[in-house]
Amino acid sequence: MPRVWPSLGYVCAAVLVSFSLIVLFRFAYEVRAVLVILLFAVLLALVLVFPIDFFTLILPRWLATLLTLCLTGALGVGALLAATPYFSRQLQWLVDNAPGAIQGAQKVWRDFLPASVRTNEDWSQPISHELGKLLSQALPVAFNALSFVSGTVAALALAFFLAHGGAQTRSGLLRLVPKSREATFALYLTRVGRELQRWTLGQLTAMTVTGLLIGLGLLILGIESWFVLGAISFVLEFVPYVGPLLSSVPGIAAGFAISPNTAFRVTILYMAVQFVESYALQPLIMKRAIRIQPALQLLWQLAMASAFGILGVFVATPLLACVQVTVQHFYIEGWLGRKDGNVG
Repeated sequence: MPRVWPSLGYVCAAVLVSFSLIVLFRFAYEVRAVLVILLFAVLLALVLVFPIDFFTLILPRWLATLLTLCLTGALGVGALLAATPYFSRQLQWLVDNAPGAIQGAQKVWRDFLPASVRTNEDWSQPISHELGKLLSQALPVAFNALSFVSGTVAALALAFFLAHGGAQTRSGLLRLVPKSREATFALYLTRVGRELQRWTLGQLTAMTVTGLLIGLGLLILGIESWFVLGAISFVLEFVPYVGPLLSSVPGIAAGFAISPNTAFRVTILYMAVQFVESYALQPLIMKRAIRIQPALQLLWQLAMASAFGILGVFVATPLLACVQVTVQHFYIEGWLGRKDGNVG
């Protein structure tokens, strides 16, 4: 009988741990929007700490944080005011030329197909119907836009609080672990922060270069909406693999609005920029950042998309970076005692 109790205890512990993980995952799913805002705030705080630390050399930290906040706000508002006229005009050009783009793509598709399987079906009617349905839901779209703006403001505010009180946040986290493990956990926090900082700065650089190359290339090719399409490429570059593919769709459609030859040149442009970004820019920028296997990254993105939707895709890579550093620090180095191939 005494032998039964240890086994029963292990079973109960396993059930309790499993139930706790299910509850934790369910809670994370319910508050996924808050977790995304928190993660973006952490990434932004890791970037803002550079100007804050620079101004701290001559100013108190609270004043350095306030100065950084004012400069960031002024740059953001100035860029928004300067870009809004171009953005609205070019976005209107995309909407006005959508039917022509559909007809151009349809003509190329018909010419490509064999005569035996060609169809005279007009794509513009069902697509126009779907666009009409989308426009009829303007109120939900506006509500989502308002939620996005409020979430962005919340992430910015939280980022400045984290950047200003980073030392207090770190000391508060260290108080949650036993004294004997404090040094190990402090090193872990340093490594996670460093890897996320490198990844964020590298990703911002890649996003900026990609957006500029796409925008300037489209401008040379005569696409009037080059600014909007460059901004789309800048934003979607944050999502590896899937983002660049999605960003090319409106650009190629804008090319079809002019001519099939222009669409072909636009396709070559997107492929060339993606080739340069994948095989030259990313290895150069990320050579000192965390190394993630492409297959693992893609599988993780699919899992995050299935679990949390589009929000999961945007935060998949930095979360995977944190998981990889955690496994390296606590399991590979701490438990197995292996120091080869360490991260950071």
